[in-house]
Parts: sequence; C-alpha cells; structure tokens
Amino acid sequence: MKNGKKIALLILADALAFIVVSLLILNNVFNWLGTQDIPDPIVLSRPSPTPSPTQIKVVNDPKNTPVAEPPSDATLVPTPEPTPSGLCGGNYPNRFSYDGVINTDTRYASENVDIEISYYEVNGVHYQIADIYVQNIENFATYAVRGNEDKERLPKMAESLNAIVAINGDMSVNSRTHGWIVRNGVEYQNKRLDADICILYWDGTMETYDYKNDFIDNDAIYAKGPYQIWYFGPELLDDAGNAKTSFNLPDSIGTANPRTVVGYYAPGHYAFIVVEGTRNGGDSKGLSLEDLSKLCADLGMAAAYNLDGGGSSTMYYQGAVFGHNSRSTSDALYIHDNPQQ
Repeated sequence: MKNGKKIALLILADALAFIVVSLLILNNVFNWLGTQDIPDPIVLSRPSPTPSPTQIKVVNDPKNTPVAEPPSDATLVPTPEPTPSGLCGGNYPNRFSYDGVINTDTRYASENVDIEISYYEVNGVHYQIADIYVQNIENFATYAVRGNEDKERLPKMAESLNAIVAINGDMSVNSRTHGWIVRNGVEYQNKRLDADICILYWDGTMETYDYKNDFIDNDAIYAKGPYQIWYFGPELLDDAGNAKTSFNLPDSIGTANPRTVVGYYAPGHYAFIVVEGTRNGGDSKGLSLEDLSKLCADLGMAAAYNLDGGGSSTMYYQGAVFGHNSRSTSDALYIHDNPQQ
C-alpha cells in the first residue's frame, strides 16, 4: 500500500508539473501572438499650414460631395486687434492669460491653454465639464498603452503625463482586430471598422463618422492630416450638431450609465464631460446615450463622441478626481501646457 501511495503521489506531482509547464508555455505563446498582432507604427505626414480649417466629411454620397460646414461656435467674437497666432487666433479675447498663469480650483489659464471646470447636478444626474481652449493642437494629446505595458488608474497616468486635465479614453488596447487608431500623429493601425470613429486633425477641426452610414474617404482624411483617431463611440450628434436618437450600439448599452465624452465647438475649442452613475454606491442616475446626445446639443457642440464609460469614467484636474475611477485604463485624453512635451 505504501508503494502504491508513493506511485500515486509521483503521478500526481508529474501531472501538476505538466499542467504548470503547459500554462507557462501557453502564456508565452499568447503574449507573443499579442505582440505580433501589433503592426509597426507609422508617423503620418503633417499637412502644411492652411489659411483656414476645412471639413471633409461626406455622408451616404459615393460622388464624394462635401457636406456643408457645421455651425460656427456661437461664442466667436472677432477682435479689431492684430490677430495672435494659434488655433484660436483672436476669436476669444477673454480667454488665455498673458500676464502669468492663473491656477485655481476651477480654472487654469496661460498663454497656451485655458481650462474651466464646472460641476452640475441636474435631475439627479451629476456631471462635470472641462471647457477647453488651446492655441497649439499639441497641447491636446492622447496617451495609450499599445503593447504589454500595465494599465493604470487615470489619476496616476495623468500625473505621470503632467496633465492639467485628463479623461479616460477609448481602451484602444482592446482593438487589435478592428479599428483605425492614430495617436499624436502616429498611426498604429487602420483595419476594418465595426464602431464609429472620431478624428481630430492637425488644423484643430474635429469630426465623427457613423461607420454604418457615412462614406469614409480614407485618402481625403490622410490628405487633411489626422492627429488623433479615437475608436469607441458612438458619435452623439449629426452633421448639423443636432442630437441623435439612434446609435450603433445595442439598446442595452444605451441605457443610463456613467459616461465620458470628448466634444468640439470650433478649432481650438473643445470639452471633456464625465457623467457619474450608480457604480460604487454613487447616487447619480447616469445618462442614456439619447440624453447624453441632447446634453451635448444643448451645450452647442458641433461634434461629440462617446468614450469608454462605466467604471472607467473619470476626470482628473490638478490632482482632484471626479467620477468612478474604479478600474484601470489604457488610455488618457489630456491637456498640458507644453506643446513640445
């Protein structure tokens, strides 16, 4: 009997050793495959400066007829003074600070960026908006994990980037087989789309595409110069800036939830929105996609795009954290005060 027990224990030990070795081999294989699936990044050419920004989006039109320009930003106020250089030019005379940095709990302003934070509680929904102006498009950057690096909570990521304000992004690390991914002028992939995309160009314009219904002219997009392409969605406004009522997502995902949004008014003028929900014992109702779309339209945005939500929905501003921040993320959209950073 003793010999029988010894033999059984030896067999069991061998079996366990075999399982452990097999798991290690499989893990290495999966890591290798994941690495091999990442194409070499391509630095896209940056277009020469043009006198004025242009929109190129076309909708359901194989003849590539341009769509009308989106509504101009209602806050544009021309100034008789000589036009300063930068995306915003002299259109916002009450923005930016040329006599030193303004840094408070709700506003950061320098000669490069102007950020104002506003918090709202409306009908049981809590949300925070960062109203953003930048003179150089490189003040608006994206960080993303694309390899096997560890994901992080947004605040830690934002602090390491010296971000003034940041929101979670599109979790592009999960988009290996589909999607168009561009980060800070570097293209990581251009594969078949199965979700809406949002493009921020070097000239400061932003546009979103409904991947099922819009005609997407890759050559025209490349020619204009994509600086960022985010891949999550859906787009929240139509081409005229009106709220949408149907989206390229299952209805169950469109129900009230924590949300993160990047919005666009005009070149140099953007917004970050984070909506709290009931995650982690929160007492905010969250927003459905339809209500989120209406909020963006009511704010006067020309384009708006939904990013990763739920437990990821987080905004960081100068060390203060708003939102759920209950899971790590691979991406951050952020504003910093050094265009060369």
